Amino acid sequence: TFSFHQWLRHYLYENVPYDELVRGVITATGTFSERPPVSWYRSVQERNAQMEDITQLFLGVRMQCAQCHHHPFEKWSQRDYYGMAAFFSQVGLKNGPQSGEIRIFHQRGVAEAENPKTKKKVKPTPLGANELELAKFSDPRIALADWMVQEDNPFFAHALVNRYWKHFF
Repeated sequence: TFSFHQWLRHYLYENVPYDELVRGVITATGTFSERPPVSWYRSVQERNAQMEDITQLFLGVRMQCAQCHHHPFEKWSQRDYYGMAAFFSQVGLKNGPQSGEIRIFHQRGVAEAENPKTKKKVKPTPLGANELELAKFSDPRIALADWMVQEDNPFFAHALVNRYWKHFF
């Protein structure tokens, strides 16, 4: 975590744009000694938890309820939940070169998540959008980061501004 803290500090000190910082966390691969942002994947290893963290932190949307049911006060369904989880379906973890170190990598294959209730497979789907058709060997996290930082994304900038307002008030 110290190296991740240093990485964040460096990015903030160098005034690296927020979208690049977020992209660095979401698409991180390697070991934490090579790429400090992978330490987040070391802490949050389960696919659904990864999706829930990312959507809450960077999009300002809580998706936990949609895992089991369509929440009556939210518009997110199980299809939305598993569509977002599919972006993390190809994240692989294996032992790194040093003892206790974990290597994060993109596993080749089709990115999809299965809804355990319906047994239907869902392809990566950004919130409020259509399923993405990704190449079999492409890392879906790159597509997620691309979608997140688009100017017309209604969640990304809104979530950051809300955090600033909370801080100031």
